[in-house]
Amino acid sequence: LVAGPDKIFGTADDIPVDQRFMVMTRATNQPGPDGILGTADDIQEAINTTTPWVDQNQTYTSHPSHQVFLREYAQNALGKPVQTGKVLDGGFCAPRPTGIPGDNICNIGNWNDVKLQTRTKLGIQLVDQDIFDVPLLLTDPYGHFKPGPNGFPQIVLRGGGVLEGNPAANAGLGVLIPANAFRTGHAFLNDIAHNAVPAPGLTPDVNTTVTNFRTGVQDPGTYDDELLGLHMVTGDGRGNENIALTMVHQIFHAEHNRLAHDIDRQISALLTPQEIAAWHAVHAPSGWAYGERLFQAARFGTEMQYQHLVFEEFARTLQPLINPFLGGLTSINAAISAEFAHTVYRLGHSMLPEIVTRINVNAAGVETPNDIRLFDAFLNPVAYNDGGAAGILTADKAAGSIVRGLSRSIGNELDEFVTESVRNQLLGLPLDLPAINMARGRSEGIPRLNVARRQFFTATRDTAVKPYANWFEFGQNLKHAESLINFVAAYGTDPTITGATTLAAKRSAAAALVLANGAFMFATAATSGLDDVDFWPGGMAERQAVFGGLLGSTFNFVFEKQLENLQDGDRFYYLQRTDGLNFRFQLEGNSFAELIRRNTDFSGGMDIVFNTADFIINAADLTGTAPIDLGSGIQLITQPDGTKLFFDPLHTGKNITFNGGPADDKFKADIGDDTLYGNDGNDRLDGFEGNDTLHGGNGDDVLFGGNGDDVLKGGAGNDALSSGPGFGGDLEIGGEGNDFMLGGNDGVEYFGGPGNDVIVDGSMRAEAIMGGDGDDWIFDAEGHDGGIFGDGGNVFDLLAGLSAVGGDDVLGGGPGQDNHFGEGGDDVMVMSEGSNKFFGDYGFDWITLRGWPFPEFIELGLLALPNVPLNFNDLRNKYRFVDGASGWDLNDHIAGSNKVLCDPPGEIAECLVVG
Repeated sequence: LVAGPDKIFGTADDIPVDQRFMVMTRATNQPGPDGILGTADDIQEAINTTTPWVDQNQTYTSHPSHQVFLREYAQNALGKPVQTGKVLDGGFCAPRPTGIPGDNICNIGNWNDVKLQTRTKLGIQLVDQDIFDVPLLLTDPYGHFKPGPNGFPQIVLRGGGVLEGNPAANAGLGVLIPANAFRTGHAFLNDIAHNAVPAPGLTPDVNTTVTNFRTGVQDPGTYDDELLGLHMVTGDGRGNENIALTMVHQIFHAEHNRLAHDIDRQISALLTPQEIAAWHAVHAPSGWAYGERLFQAARFGTEMQYQHLVFEEFARTLQPLINPFLGGLTSINAAISAEFAHTVYRLGHSMLPEIVTRINVNAAGVETPNDIRLFDAFLNPVAYNDGGAAGILTADKAAGSIVRGLSRSIGNELDEFVTESVRNQLLGLPLDLPAINMARGRSEGIPRLNVARRQFFTATRDTAVKPYANWFEFGQNLKHAESLINFVAAYGTDPTITGATTLAAKRSAAAALVLANGAFMFATAATSGLDDVDFWPGGMAERQAVFGGLLGSTFNFVFEKQLENLQDGDRFYYLQRTDGLNFRFQLEGNSFAELIRRNTDFSGGMDIVFNTADFIINAADLTGTAPIDLGSGIQLITQPDGTKLFFDPLHTGKNITFNGGPADDKFKADIGDDTLYGNDGNDRLDGFEGNDTLHGGNGDDVLFGGNGDDVLKGGAGNDALSSGPGFGGDLEIGGEGNDFMLGGNDGVEYFGGPGNDVIVDGSMRAEAIMGGDGDDWIFDAEGHDGGIFGDGGNVFDLLAGLSAVGGDDVLGGGPGQDNHFGEGGDDVMVMSEGSNKFFGDYGFDWITLRGWPFPEFIELGLLALPNVPLNFNDLRNKYRFVDGASGWDLNDHIAGSNKVLCDPPGEIAECLVVG
């Protein structure tokens, strides 16, 4: 906080001494026993008012009153507000290709949009100063406002009573928020351009233009109300921090509204008149009507996508060793830890580049750069739709331009270093973000790095977080060994350091100590200054463990523990919440890249959008059969059968994105982690080696994963999928159509999807095999398998919500201990070697001994219990809800049963005969 514009310390333009300080707000404390905040007995512990769950609060807020203001409303025939099921759109709209009237991709509603709708539809006048604290409305827990006698929202007042909105009040401006109104403690906007903050004592400026605080001068005593009005209002108040973050918010905002339109269309097209009437009926006790139900349905779909993407793509990219979900545990406290909030989750600050890359694309597919400095991307909502030479961009193009640019850029390394725009010019001010991170940690009582490691080690005995004994040991665990000198200079207690009066002298003394490697470097952490190293810079500087993710040991300990708590402590976690539904199949086949493509003009790109492709190859650009030189000896060769082969003679592991066209494409990749899109046509895609993702798209496609952990998505059409060998992480998703799915030699998870599928497992142990809707044939290989499910796979609660109407499936287990679940429909389960469990579930289900080479005993009275380990003293097959059995050509013994099971016990209507 010293160097001036020339970035050199000790020159004439250094910041004046009286300005060398940093202002930061402290987290809110809680009142102590006297119930009054600000007195001596306050509890020095921050209140985190943001919902901890991975629930897309960036769109849906953390408070129901806040959510009321961000929903979209229409007026009924009586002039009363009714919900449309959507969240509030802003401008810069572009129609989707669905052709549904009103189905547009728009910016998020800005402060002007929120004020306008609140005034005209809800009858409440919001003024600029209301951005700091949302007024409390009378609502249910889900964001549905409780209307007053006239049908408008009601503001909750201190001392009792409510004030109902009225669009006609105050000459048509609506009722003002009274001084005695309760507030929620949540802001509409947290990140605002400095000259647009309506701070106490400031008045709106008299002009009608927008002033850029970086280049212009705001009139004294005023704020730029025009610029404030352009700030987009998101659920967490942070949508304007920088334009890249705005883009992420907009994508989920647009996905909610896309789902609202699609669900509305499906209701009208697929349901019976009685079912449609039920959707539109008003539930008198709650006041819920069609718009509320539509909103919650779209929210459900958006939240589940977000949760799946956070854990499968983002979290496990940072730390692949996050444990798999095995069922929710209500005993886990998933609240966000202070170490995570104030220190570890600030890891992304080091990844920010100096330039936010944007690439526009026109109707002809021609790309042009539209980059912006990170310095200018902060707190600048005007820049979001600024296409540069392309003019103003619609919302889909603005978001697509940012995604296109970022997906082709490489972020900075996760380490202790940050780029200039956040080290000296954070948010356009002379602020240093690492210094703020350290100050925040100290302000909120975060332990220093080694103190935290000592606490973690004492609690867990995890050697990865054993406290460092001395400076030498700390240095052995740094990502950049050269940084040890800086840490010793900053925190070391040797007199040669503490006695130095300049930064250069302190660093020179530290260098001498480190290079000498003498007694000081082996002195105890408590006396040498090592225990004083702040958590953020020290943790960011730690080296990564081999196969241990992208974080150092201390940061990883906190990150992994927090994410596992958020996963396992959530009774609405997506895997359990969508158990047995076709929606779960769709979620497993979804990716953030696909979500982006649905809501922007972005196309292609890596399936894991956080990865960067070395080569983007478009089928439309490939004409003729002559080899195409891609540089560095790499060629694209056309084989005799028309296959385009990516030929890298050195097999350097380049990552490829291939975008197929409308014709039948054939493409074979190399050893990188590739993403191949067939798109339209009957395509043949071969990932070869590496962890590849193959999208068949429309048409009857053939997909080969090859060696590695691959994701194969057949899409619409009758597809053939073969995952090949891997490390046990292959995933095959058939999609719509009658698909043939073949596993490799290692663990595979199969999702057949709608259609009559044939699944042949070739591995020693399948993670799970789920046929999905349709009449499927499933043949398991050797090994103890996670489960063979005829339909949607009710993994966590076998009968809860299970549809009795399912496919008529054939399930054939291989040698080993297999669990067969017929689920809905009339299923046939084929006997196999090993100690098996057969769950017929709904329908008339059979066991058959067809092809069985030995005389067999089938005793349907031996009850199979789910999730109960095998009893090695009783290796007989077990059965539940199996209705019949047939032998083969030997002397078989088949015994039925007259037992009756009821679920729940005592409910005669829910009873099924065991055998």
